Amino acid sequence: MVPVGLDVSAPAVYEFSLYQENLDGSSIVLEDRMENTLTNLMQATYFASISQSGTGRYYLHFKDATAMGEITPHTKIICSYTDGNIYIHNPDGESGELSLINITGQALSRSVLSGIETQMLSVTQPGGIYIIDIRTDASKISKIFFVIF
Repeated sequence: MVPVGLDVSAPAVYEFSLYQENLDGSSIVLEDRMENTLTNLMQATYFASISQSGTGRYYLHFKDATAMGEITPHTKIICSYTDGNIYIHNPDGESGELSLINITGQALSRSVLSGIETQMLSVTQPGGIYIIDIRTDASKISKIFFVIF
């Protein structure tokens, strides 16, 4: 499960869709927790009226798209994206490395996970899909988020 963070500039109806290649038989499901719906994006497009930025309403679920099941990381680190900033909540004070990666896999920035409880990383990238990759001695987690302007 991957939380989807949104940064919307104005209230509107937004489309969630998927262009697929070589993923026959796979399932990529968008969960809308506010509307209590699940949409398989391999089969349908989802439209939602969105009025505010944030994380916690939408989640992506993958089954067979990666040839492995979902893995629960052994960490309490939680990431969220709001108003151009990524917030890393690190209650156990883990140390490691943060990387901001674009959809093509290019590392845009790297910084140290300092071990403080809440750390902020500013995102000055244009609209698009990005990944925050966090590596500690105990775990590796990656979170996808969307920047929408």
